[in-house]
Amino acid sequence: MSKKTMPAIIVNRRQDGTLSVIDGQHRAAAAKQLGWETLTCIVVEGLSVQEEALACYHLNRATSYTGWTEEELEKTIRAAYPTWTSMSDQERAAAVRLENAPYSVRSLVEHVTDELTNH
Repeated sequence: MSKKTMPAIIVNRRQDGTLSVIDGQHRAAAAKQLGWETLTCIVVEGLSVQEEALACYHLNRATSYTGWTEEELEKTIRAAYPTWTSMSDQERAAAVRLENAPYSVRSLVEHVTDELTNH
């Protein structure tokens, strides 16, 4: 994959000014190994840590370029829901539905998946 064909990495600028990769962890690591100094990024602002985890989970479920294992996805969703282990199967099923995610997460996922399908 070249820089021209690599999908943008999605990062959140947190309230303290730090950047957190929401989607593109594997691509960022590969680019670093290749010695690339810059990448195309989409920067969103103000998501909570829970919203970052939810967005990461849903983006990796929705996109075809994901290399995530089911274990990695489960670890991500557990980060979004600290009470995951005590939740019933029905509560877990509801929690992972995109339509039940906060608007900030839904709109980000919809925007990114629309961009991927239109290019």
